[in-house]
Amino acid sequence: AGQYIGALGHNGNISPEFDKLSKDGVLFTRMFSGGTRTNRGLSNTLLSFPSLPRYKSIINDSAVDQDFGTLGTILKQRAYHTNFIFSGDPNFDNMKGFFRSHGFDRFYGNEIFSDETFSTSWGVSDEALFNKSLEILKKEPAPFLSVILTISNHPPYLYPKESRFISVDADATTESRLNAFKYSDWALGEFMSKAKKLPLYNRTIFVILGDHGFISNEFDQNKSIELASYHIPCLIIAPDLQPQINNRVASQTDIIPTILDLLGGTFIHHSWGKNLFKSKPRNDFAIMIPAGMNHIIGMIQDETLLIYNFLSKSEFFHVKDFSNNIKIEEIITIQPYHKEMEKKMLGYLKMASHTL
Repeated sequence: AGQYIGALGHNGNISPEFDKLSKDGVLFTRMFSGGTRTNRGLSNTLLSFPSLPRYKSIINDSAVDQDFGTLGTILKQRAYHTNFIFSGDPNFDNMKGFFRSHGFDRFYGNEIFSDETFSTSWGVSDEALFNKSLEILKKEPAPFLSVILTISNHPPYLYPKESRFISVDADATTESRLNAFKYSDWALGEFMSKAKKLPLYNRTIFVILGDHGFISNEFDQNKSIELASYHIPCLIIAPDLQPQINNRVASQTDIIPTILDLLGGTFIHHSWGKNLFKSKPRNDFAIMIPAGMNHIIGMIQDETLLIYNFLSKSEFFHVKDFSNNIKIEEIITIQPYHKEMEKKMLGYLKMASHTL
């Protein structure tokens, strides 16, 4: 969730490790998730396929029966080894079933952890996951792609109390969430610190990305879009990549084209995103759709947010501030630019729907 990241403007010292790491790579300040569930984040990121206004994710919908070009299948063009490492049951939400048939060779989940490992109903702690991931990566033959999906920064927001991070002093309503967030940040920092000491570090691209943000308890996503719920941290650290701040509007679908640019050479792929390092900013936009909804669509382009409702009329907002505390203001006078934006969004999603 971008709203708690210090490098994105939060001043509560919740993400000190990520903030330090952001000086080692390219920090994307206007990155947005495609939805409000992990399965949407995975499909947007690893397939470069946008969320659609439908009840199910394409990952767990048996009606979607076709081959997709995931990052795994693309990198197999260069004989990459691929794995997926998860804190809990990799069969959850059909993750293993889907990605096993789309370019991923090996899956690691709760079966690789001892019964004594701290865990919640979702899976083991981030610290345990990262330590086990390092063991796996040390043995993985190069070249390889590894996806690591963490879970500590997720309800019920529990973590090992003996962990060596400085906890947050907060009120009872936010204490568990903020400390789980800071714990996951600490575990990430430990992982990257240990990874830097390995030979693989100087020949590896690290993409640190949120799957989705927090949804406010007071917000009804059946009626509208809460932009802060989609604003996520994204940091890319890679050999010879100059550290910088990138303020382009970006989406998870842009990750694959951007990674392929860093790898160089030619790839065959059908990504629905753009290369954030080379494509022109005039193509910048992000689509976001609440999970489990089929009548609400959000689109952000430049400094304009469009909320399209199939059951009502479109609404347009000016985004006044892209920092952790996103501020928007409704646009009353609709200009031709706004109608073109709506037309562009509908055309994009109609084409994506047609490919299914």
